[in-house]
Amino acid sequence: LPAWQFQLLCTLVMGMGMVLGAAIDDRRVATFDAWHDPLTGMLNRRALHEQGKRMLERARRYRFSMAVIMLDLDHFKLVNDTYGHQVGDTLLRAVADKCQAITRSGDLSARIGGEEFALLVEGVDTVQATQIAERLRMLISQLKRGNSIESATASFGVALSSTGEESLEDLL
Repeated sequence: LPAWQFQLLCTLVMGMGMVLGAAIDDRRVATFDAWHDPLTGMLNRRALHEQGKRMLERARRYRFSMAVIMLDLDHFKLVNDTYGHQVGDTLLRAVADKCQAITRSGDLSARIGGEEFALLVEGVDTVQATQIAERLRMLISQLKRGNSIESATASFGVALSSTGEESLEDLL
């Protein structure tokens, strides 16, 4: 090949590589966005259900328990109405950080609604799951509700899959 044709070919190959690389990055971003809550970066409801079903199947197959810990921030509408949505968003991100900090790498944590969060924890009994919920409750109580001196509070529920017959929807 003459030098100019070789340079043209190299330029075309490099250009195609850049276009392909950008398309792969766009797909990666789109996949992340489809499975994660945009405000907190946590898994969203759909991702929790998909990954949670696989986690529950694994728990059945290997005969270990799985706990579902749900939490709902108390009086969250009041935070938004009193201090504004920016303060409410800050509180939601802080709670998300606490949820992710308390879970192990194999566990799942998700924001499943406005002020509702869920954690799926493998291999724990009722006492251990309740202790995790209590630790999380304490961490959340250290957060302030806006400019108030009041601490944030949350209501919790804990369910345990021990028989393996429960569906994820039943546990939630």
